[in-house]
Amino acid sequence: MLFSGLGRRIAKCRYRKCGRYFLLKPNRRRQLYENGLFCCIQHNRAESATVSVETRRGAATDRLIESAAREALRLSRNPKNEAELKTALVERLNVKLAKDPTRTRDEIKSNWVTRHWKEIEKRKGELSHAN
Repeated sequence: MLFSGLGRRIAKCRYRKCGRYFLLKPNRRRQLYENGLFCCIQHNRAESATVSVETRRGAATDRLIESAAREALRLSRNPKNEAELKTALVERLNVKLAKDPTRTRDEIKSNWVTRHWKEIEKRKGELSHAN
């Protein structure tokens, strides 16, 4: 099919949930689309929104990990066990989250800190070596 004349007339929608094949309009057949095409405007908008939300949430998580590492560095000066440190960290991060206009979540719980603990520890080590 690709070696026949249809190779330049058929395209696949690049929307993750669609994958439909469709015929290109005659004026679009000569162009190459390295990033693909969408079969309809709704799929284009849905894909753009998905990518935008993923990017925004990723950046917010990175900022939160950075804040958590800085707070963990401050809290680790007073020796505590890990559970108390995580609880204090959650309290301080929730205060910061409440003031952040770019936040993507209302609050975090201790399971968020546990889930990201390795990243927080890594960033904390980078911050302590930088000082």
